Parts: sequence; C-alpha cells; structure tokens
Amino acid sequence: MEVLNIFTKDYELLGSAPREEAHRYGYWHEVFHCWVLERINE
Repeated sequence: MEVLNIFTKDYELLGSAPREEAHRYGYWHEVFHCWVLERINE
C-alpha cells in the first residue's frame, strides 16, 4: 500500500493517507512524474 503525505491548499501538512483514499477524497498530495523520451529515426 502506498501512503502519501496530504496537505491543505496552502501546503500545510495534515498527515498521511493511503493513495486510494487521497484520490477518493481529493486530498492535496505530493507527486513526482518522470518522463523519459527517445527520438528514433527523427
């Protein structure tokens, strides 16, 4: 189970919640996306 830190809209830490709960209730949480692209044959 992935647990996320959850925040107010002003970025004040509220605590933590499982990912599913954070998304179900619309809690603000941190996220990191890393996209790796490769150009082949232009």
